[in-house]
Amino acid sequence: MRAVQLFFRLHRAYDLKPIDEIDTEIFGIEAEFRETNRIEYQPLFAILERNTQKYPKLHLSLGVSGLWLEQAEKWDPELIRRLRKLVNLGNVELVACPYDYSLSSFYDEAEFESQMEAERKIFSRIFGVEPEVLAMPELIYHDKIAAYAEKAKFKGVLAGSMEKILDYRSTNQVFEVKDCPNLRVIAENTKFSQAILQAERLIMVEEVRSETEFVEPKPGEMIMETMRAGRRKATAAEFVRGMAKTTTTPVSTSPSIKTTEKPSGRYIFSARKCQKELELEALRGNLLNICLDTSIFRKYRDVGVVRFFDELIQSWQKDPNNKFLNASEMIIAMQPRVQVSVKTSVSIRPERAKVGVDGLVLGKDIHYRPPEWLSSVQQIELQKSLYALRDEVLRTKDKKLYEDFARLTALDYLLDLSEEKVQHFEAVQKILRDRVLQKLPKPPKLTAQADGKVTTPETEDFSIKVKRVPKSERKQTVTVADAIAANAATEQAILNDEAEDAIPEWDDLVWNTTDWASVFPDEEGESGFEEEAGKDAETRAAEQILAERMSRQLSEMEDNVDDMTEAELVGDANEEAENIQKPQKRKKSRKLVIE
Repeated sequence: MRAVQLFFRLHRAYDLKPIDEIDTEIFGIEAEFRETNRIEYQPLFAILERNTQKYPKLHLSLGVSGLWLEQAEKWDPELIRRLRKLVNLGNVELVACPYDYSLSSFYDEAEFESQMEAERKIFSRIFGVEPEVLAMPELIYHDKIAAYAEKAKFKGVLAGSMEKILDYRSTNQVFEVKDCPNLRVIAENTKFSQAILQAERLIMVEEVRSETEFVEPKPGEMIMETMRAGRRKATAAEFVRGMAKTTTTPVSTSPSIKTTEKPSGRYIFSARKCQKELELEALRGNLLNICLDTSIFRKYRDVGVVRFFDELIQSWQKDPNNKFLNASEMIIAMQPRVQVSVKTSVSIRPERAKVGVDGLVLGKDIHYRPPEWLSSVQQIELQKSLYALRDEVLRTKDKKLYEDFARLTALDYLLDLSEEKVQHFEAVQKILRDRVLQKLPKPPKLTAQADGKVTTPETEDFSIKVKRVPKSERKQTVTVADAIAANAATEQAILNDEAEDAIPEWDDLVWNTTDWASVFPDEEGESGFEEEAGKDAETRAAEQILAERMSRQLSEMEDNVDDMTEAELVGDANEEAENIQKPQKRKKSRKLVIE
């Protein structure tokens, strides 16, 4: 058996409005979608419906993003109805990808899992199916994607160009994944995928045009009539003349018709040539995955791309050994004979650098990064600045803001890095950031109550109540003046190492400006008391400690710290003092679930 999988990608990101037109919406309206629908989606659906009616056993795969389904539901529900019918008949298998067709798997794992869950939900809601195969944006694949797919119960993953990794081995087979025994990988056939996407000569032929002209011969004039070989069988008279080597015939007086065929210089798609090349390619492996984008119908409509698919589907199935299978059928069509481990991302575009899978690689040396063509400094910085907003977006608990953020993660905005496009994307990010800051919850404010207590609004984790204590009810403390005015035995006790018993604890002293001005030196260096001869270093150290404490107190007073109150954590009003408990640790922030 020789099998071909035709895989088409159905995805379209929202168009960004010009900056001066952005109001509540930052994305474009339905006009752009309807134009793409007319040029790309309608030809594809016409091919699918026309050929599945003729060939009920025709199976193919569609990779559909949540963004595309979202737009189709809003602006052309008939597309959804037609797609649902194809799915229900079993002719089309839906292949899952991140809902917003993003690179979130590289920048934010939580966002990636959120988008995959959203993709499953919309498949279930619209089509009532559970996807079995995963295809990342642009068919990006590496070991980390395989590990996620295994965990998420996918049966297989569709991967991009793996020719460099596989070296001499063919991609036309099913692969087993290292450390993922229940997962299979099918790789695209880059040769034929690129030939169709870029209209290469591998499947193109030069168009030949027929020109017909009427010739009015003159009496007795002889003309040479040429006929393209193989066009029709010769008549008996022509055969006899040919045997007699007679190449000219007398011309009657009636007008004659002269038809010639000439190359046009333009190349068109040829299903016949493509099938011959496919049959040769099948000698290296009999499972061929051709992965395409709907944009080919926009670019190549005038060179016969629609007719090409109609003819290819018809001619390939004339041989009973040839099949068209979907992704799930390709996975079980062959037992894997090769195990792969991909440490560097592959995608639909072949990488220039050679990547190998042989040898030992330390885990710390493996860095899963986007493919080379998505890893420029500018692209990475644009993505980092965008994903840095995610936590703040979730804190707002605003569904609309989260939808705008998720839509901006679409890979499409990274494909055009012209200065104008980059500036536009950065400006849109700034608008989103400003809206997020406006929506973020404000810090809680203290609220005075009638009983004199001040409380803060209760939070999700715990509440704090602050009680103001009148100065008259506080613990009585000793001032500096009282300490200095103590009896003469105090200073002598300091000299005799009896300071701990002679004076109050340093922490019990309360300072004020009067004490500072009267006891310690002022700006001119004058002091409120004279240094005594024989005062040792320990005494001066004690005085220095007092001075430093006084300085801190003055600093707090200059910062408008309330010296008249004290704050403490208290329990509810009905609780006894001995039952007061410390607040529990804050719980981890909860994920925002947006239906």
